[in-house]
Amino acid sequence: MTNMTTKDFGHIVATMSGMFTTPGFYMICAIRVEAEQYIFIFLMNCFIRPAVCCTGLVSNLISLAILKRSGLHKPSNILLLGLVVADSLYLLSGLNYAAIINMFGPDKLNPYICVYQYDYALDYFLLISDLVITFIGSWGFLASTVIPILITLERLLALFRPMTFKNSVTTKRTTIAVTCSFLIWLPWMLGWNSFYVILSVKITQTVTFMNLWIPDSKITYILSILRLYVINNIVSFLTIAFITLGCCIIWIKMILVLRLKRKLASSRNKQYWSPRTTRTLVLTCVVFAVTHGASSVGGIMSTRFSGMPFYFLNEARHLIYPLNASSSLFVYILSNKKLYTNFRAILRCST
Repeated sequence: MTNMTTKDFGHIVATMSGMFTTPGFYMICAIRVEAEQYIFIFLMNCFIRPAVCCTGLVSNLISLAILKRSGLHKPSNILLLGLVVADSLYLLSGLNYAAIINMFGPDKLNPYICVYQYDYALDYFLLISDLVITFIGSWGFLASTVIPILITLERLLALFRPMTFKNSVTTKRTTIAVTCSFLIWLPWMLGWNSFYVILSVKITQTVTFMNLWIPDSKITYILSILRLYVINNIVSFLTIAFITLGCCIIWIKMILVLRLKRKLASSRNKQYWSPRTTRTLVLTCVVFAVTHGASSVGGIMSTRFSGMPFYFLNEARHLIYPLNASSSLFVYILSNKKLYTNFRAILRCST
């Protein structure tokens, strides 16, 4: 923990003191917004996004039950299970009460400064809560970008190497691959978070200002560049491009194979892959590619606007991710009759 001096923090306060709240304007941390913009951002962050995340977590629990009922010995179900777990971890970040309090918390001494502004113990609890929840959510998000790639590769092997598919894509290997999709991001996540320091200063007898900072250094600068230009492109445009291309190839190949099978009209020809499973896996990847693509484009487009259009695009693109993370149950119901039957059986058992 690093303690700021009152003089240092006083300089920050003096620098930002010209942005006081005036009639018709409000402060969200260091951002000065109009009344309607404040209401919109408040509703999105405090009600709509948490509601979507809560709904998504419930639907993902049902998805886990469906997959368990269908059988976790199947490689395809293990892949879907890993994606649901990763999505659920990400959805927890939408319930980050500490971040909401930081932005909209009551009784702030200086609302234009984005720090926790309560007593020391409460500040520390909120700070650690924010750090842990953000870590879990970011870890789940990064893992959820790898598993659709594994799903795409699995279906490509099923369609183009059907004779050797069952021997090469086993339950054990799939489980290891899904586990690795989580583990490969741990060094990055732990490394990045290791640079955080807690800065605090006691303003009054009852109020302490506290927040996390990453100090400026050569290594943190390099990591910031790596995060901005390498990690962000890997988990967005490169992943989307690979999945989109893979899904197109899978869909074309599946149509050609099914058409050839109908022409042969032979029941003796054994099919080593399931069109139903392929449809579910491909639709899962398509939803991922469309939502993440829309969010990436929205991020680029939002920089061209200001005022309400900017805040609308920015909040909308951040809502797309929870919607994608909540989509598994709907994909199962719409694309797979067997999974839909399992869903109905679960509903009957619950009633």
